[in-house]
Amino acid sequence: MARQMLVALGAAIPFIAGPAFADGAAQATRYSIQELSFPDDPRCVAEYASHARVRALGAEGQVTGHVLCYVATGNPAFPFFQNARPFRWTRAGGAERLPELAPPGDPLGSESFGRDVNADGTVIGLENGAEGSRAPLWPLGGGVSHAVEPVDCDGLTNVRGESINDAGTVAVTAARRGADGSCAPHPVIRRQNGEEIVVPMPFALVASLNNREAITGNNANVDAIRWTQGGGEVVLRASSEMPLTLARPWEINDRNEVSGTLQRWNDEGTCTAANEARFWTAGGRERRLPGLPDALHTFAFGLNLHRQVVGYSQFHATCQPEQPELQRAVTWCDEQVLDLNRLIPRAAAREVQLFLAIDVNDRGQILARGIKLNEPRQSCPGFAFDPVTGELVYDPTPTCHAEYAFLLTPR
Repeated sequence: MARQMLVALGAAIPFIAGPAFADGAAQATRYSIQELSFPDDPRCVAEYASHARVRALGAEGQVTGHVLCYVATGNPAFPFFQNARPFRWTRAGGAERLPELAPPGDPLGSESFGRDVNADGTVIGLENGAEGSRAPLWPLGGGVSHAVEPVDCDGLTNVRGESINDAGTVAVTAARRGADGSCAPHPVIRRQNGEEIVVPMPFALVASLNNREAITGNNANVDAIRWTQGGGEVVLRASSEMPLTLARPWEINDRNEVSGTLQRWNDEGTCTAANEARFWTAGGRERRLPGLPDALHTFAFGLNLHRQVVGYSQFHATCQPEQPELQRAVTWCDEQVLDLNRLIPRAAAREVQLFLAIDVNDRGQILARGIKLNEPRQSCPGFAFDPVTGELVYDPTPTCHAEYAFLLTPR
C-alpha cells in the first residue's frame, strides 16, 4: 500500500478505468457488490453499534481490517468501551479472527488492527498493549509472529506494522537505537530472508510500500515524502506553518505514484478547514482530484497500477462529529470523480450507502465501507469534554450507524 499526491504543472495524467461517464454516469464501469460477513465476537455487546473497518485489499480479493465494537469493562465510571480485533477475509474461506502476540488475559489489555494484506494472503498489523506497540504478521496458513523484532526503549516497545508487498517484504515504523544509544522511530524494511534496512530518516513515519521496495510517508518535518534505496528521499509536498498545511500520503503503486490528501488546518489548529484529494506522479508532480458537486472535502486513499484512485467526498464540516450519511464513496477515473453509489445495482443502492472507499486492486475491485439505510442508529457511548471541570467524562447519549464492509467487483 502507499500514499501521495501530485501538483499538475504539465500535461494531463491519463487515469485508466472505465470510459469517462456521461450524464448520470450511465457509461461508467458498473460493479457487483458483496457484503463481507464476520464471525460473532462474544465480547461485543449486541445493543451497541459495531463497525467493520476494512483497511486493505489484496491482488486476489483478500481483505484485512478490524471489527470495532463495545465490550463491558466492569468499571462503573465507563461501563462500555470500544475495542478492536483484526480479521482476514478470503473468498474461499470467508472471515477469520486473527490471534494476538500478547498472551490471553484482560480483553481490555490490548487491541489489534489488520493493516495490509499481500497476494499470498499474509497480513501485517498493529497491536497496542500495556508494554507498547508491536507489528504482528499473520501467514495464511495460521499463527502469528513479529513482522520486525521490537526494541525495548525505556521499558516500552514501539513498532507499527503498515505495509507488506507481494514478495513478503514488510515496512514498519519502529524504534531503533542510534550510535549514542538513544531510541528514535525509523521506517524499517524487512525482507523475507531476514535482511533489515533501517531507513536513515529518524522520526519519519512510513505509510506504504510497493513491490519495488519504495515507500511513502512523512518525514520528521511532516513533509510528504517518497523514499527509494537508489534515490533517497524525495519531498512530494513540504508542510507549511501559516496556516498549518500537511499532506497525508496514503498509497504508492508500482509506478512509484502516490495518492493522498492535503489538509489545511484552521487558525486554532483544532480541525482541518479543507481536505483535498491529491495524486503525485513518479516525477513528483502534484495534481488535485476533484470532489463531487457541493462537497466540502475530498479524501484519496487506495491507488492501483492503472492510476485508479478511490476515497470519498464529504458534505459536512470537519469540526463536526463524523456523519457517514453525509459522505459518498468515490473513484477517480479519467480525471473525473464518480459516486460509487451510482455504479452498483439499484436494488443495492436503495438499501446501502457506501460512504468510503479505502482500497482498489489492479483487477479494479474496490473495498468500501457503508451503512444500511433501513437500520436505526444505535448507542455509541464515548467521552465528552466537561467545560465545568475541564475533564473528559463518560457520555452514554451519542448514537451512530453500524458500519459494514463491501467488496465491489467490475461487471
